[in-house]
Amino acid sequence: MLTHRDLANLQLRLYNGPPTDREDYKWAVPPTEIAGVSLAVAVIGDICCVAFEGTHDLRDVIRDLECPMIRAHNIGKVHPGAYTGIEQVWRELKSTLWPKWCVGGHSLGAMHSTALCAEAEAFDLRDPVAQVLWGCPAPGDGTFARWQGSRTTNYRNIGKYPDGRNFVDPFTRLPRSFPLERYRQVCDFTDLCGVPKPDDPWNAHVLGLEIIDFSPHRMDYYAAETPETSIL
Repeated sequence: MLTHRDLANLQLRLYNGPPTDREDYKWAVPPTEIAGVSLAVAVIGDICCVAFEGTHDLRDVIRDLECPMIRAHNIGKVHPGAYTGIEQVWRELKSTLWPKWCVGGHSLGAMHSTALCAEAEAFDLRDPVAQVLWGCPAPGDGTFARWQGSRTTNYRNIGKYPDGRNFVDPFTRLPRSFPLERYRQVCDFTDLCGVPKPDDPWNAHVLGLEIIDFSPHRMDYYAAETPETSIL
């Protein structure tokens, strides 16, 4: 049985994170780059699982900051960082994916995932059995969101620290663009509470004052709280 936790562990594998319960992946496409998009395809049971890696280098940071939406064929308006390279990714992957496939991603990778779903459905009527997102910025407009359907689970890390302070993954509140555009999440959030460590280096301080807390965005906190919800 394939679960959301299995897909979260696959994401950690892309980030070279802690050991997972499934170290013996059967790779249909080992971790690689296609058109500048970092991804892998693992076969778990009888399902091909596409995993997109999130922001990991300066090129990805630049993509994250490209906020004015672009029109992508007939699938609506989308964040350019989400859509860049996805047409080529789908062309190269669609013959590899079995009839049953799922997709997921974290951060920028989550936005890539939504773009791949829209591309597959719009041009080949190839719907994944599930899409699982972690820490996804809003990837496009309302038209784009409608291509995602009911198969999507959109996880957000939000909660309280032991001292009572609130935290939330700040990337789920992005992007902010000027002029303001109508970015929308593809579906409502499913909230998790993966409490970051007090000394997490992603919590930025200057002279002892917290400037911004990026730590709730880390995939390892998401993975620890992702439930073992069955994909099928």
